[in-house]
Formats: sequence, structure tokens, C-alpha cells
Amino acid sequence: MNQYFAFLSYSHVDSKWARWLHKELETYRLPRALRALPGAESLPDRMAPVFLDRADLATSTELAAEVQRALDQSSNLIVLCSPAAVKSRWVNDEIRRFRELGREDRIFCVVVGGVDTDGPGDFFPPALSETRPGQRPAGNEQCPEPLAADLRPSADGRRDGFLKLAAGLIGVRFDQLRQREQARRHRRLMVITATSVAASVVLVGLTFFALIERREAEVQRSIAEQRSL
Repeated sequence: MNQYFAFLSYSHVDSKWARWLHKELETYRLPRALRALPGAESLPDRMAPVFLDRADLATSTELAAEVQRALDQSSNLIVLCSPAAVKSRWVNDEIRRFRELGREDRIFCVVVGGVDTDGPGDFFPPALSETRPGQRPAGNEQCPEPLAADLRPSADGRRDGFLKLAAGLIGVRFDQLRQREQARRHRRLMVITATSVAASVVLVGLTFFALIERREAEVQRSIAEQRSL
């Protein structure tokens, strides 16, 4: 059993995205309706813990060793892809290490940087498509660019991009997760609306009774004043 559900690999240029995604992953709970599907009993309730170096590393003189141990103890690798990640030695080294563990099928890419006119290679770190020692693509065949959730507004956007990543991590279809997430959010909205209506009714009732009490107090004061004359 691995210690971490996932390891976040990113360039520190993208640290704001990394912190956002780390929080989203660790606080997200799968919809109950999804876990109630046939064959979904083994789905996790939460996708945690997620290793984020700044959040999880103690002060150490052996940073590389701790990172390697965290990679070894992670079930999934999430790579934040951007022009900065392409040039990051550490991101590429982390990808290579995870691939050496034989977990290439558990690498998930999330595009967080680059512009629409950029080609795929402009934000996918080269280590994602390198052939491993002793392996060669047949003929002139190139390693395909990995599929990725794309958080940019012009693509999936933050919400759908996150759900696409979550669906891949837990092994369900994106539309299954999105539909049940939308149903859950709709139920929450209905509960909030019903609560607001109930609170408004109570407030109106309290205001009405306060007015009655005030009117009664004025009548009693008027009677008292007349008796004192």
C-alpha cells in the first residue's frame, strides 16, 4: 500500500497552480451516487494524501532522496504541463523516475500554461515521450503526445479540467463523474434555497410578532397614562 495517492510534479513557476490543485484534490469527495454504481465499491472516497514538496517536505539536506522516496510511495504521478515544465530538470527527472518504476500508465498530465497557438511539445515535458532504455518505436513511429486535462479557459477550464483529471485518477468515465457532480451541486443548491426560504419565513414571523408585542406595549402604556390622570 503506497503512502501517497498521487505525487504532484511541477515547475516552481507554476507553484500557484500546484497549490490550487493540491487543495482541490485533497478536499474533494466523490459523489455518493457514483460510488453506488455496480462495480464501483472499490472507488476511494477521497483522493488523498497528495504529495506536494513545499507542503510535505521537512527541512532536510537530502531533498532529492526524500523526493525519490515520495515518488516510490505514490500510486499516481500528476504532471503540471507548461513551457516552464518543459525546461525543468526536476520535472523531467521525476517523470523518468516514475516511469522506471513501471507505472507509465499512472501518469496524468494537466496543462496549466502555454497559448492556443503553441504545439503540444511546447508544454509537455520531453521525458513524457522518451523511449526507455532498450526500447525503440517501430520504424519512424514517434511516441504519441499524452492525453491531458487542460485547465486553460480556452480548453476544459478549471472545473471540467479538474473533473477530467479526477475521472482518470479513479478510473471512471468523465461524463459519469460530471453528471453526478452536477446532480450533487443541484441538490446542494436546492438545500441552500430551501434553507434560505425557511429562514426568511422565520424572520418574517419574528418581525410580525415583534410588531404585535410593540403594539400591545403601546396600548398598555396608553392605558396606564390615562389611569394616572
